[in-house]
Amino acid sequence: MNVGTFEGEQGVNMVPDVATVGVDISTVAGMDHAVLLCRLKDIPGKEVELDVFSDMNAVWTQPPQAWVQRVFEVSGKHLDEHASMERIRQSVAIYEDLIRDWCRV
Repeated sequence: MNVGTFEGEQGVNMVPDVATVGVDISTVAGMDHAVLLCRLKDIPGKEVELDVFSDMNAVWTQPPQAWVQRVFEVSGKHLDEHASMERIRQSVAIYEDLIRDWCRV
């Protein structure tokens, strides 16, 4: 879930009459979108309008697929359970290795 946009008044010392929040929710395979939307509609209250502009199923690639196996091979040398700055740098290295591998550069 990501709040990607937020729009309100023009000044920092003003309370907006209306505000718009753009939220992206990326689901995983097996999640029921109808159930998720029902739950989301119940949360904010009557004065909030929920406008769904895109409702797509999660993308799923079977683990035995060649690309997924290659991702495991490339990322396996970098992964750990910690999230230090060094681990973030290593994550960037994973993406760089995957891009180079995919593009064959």
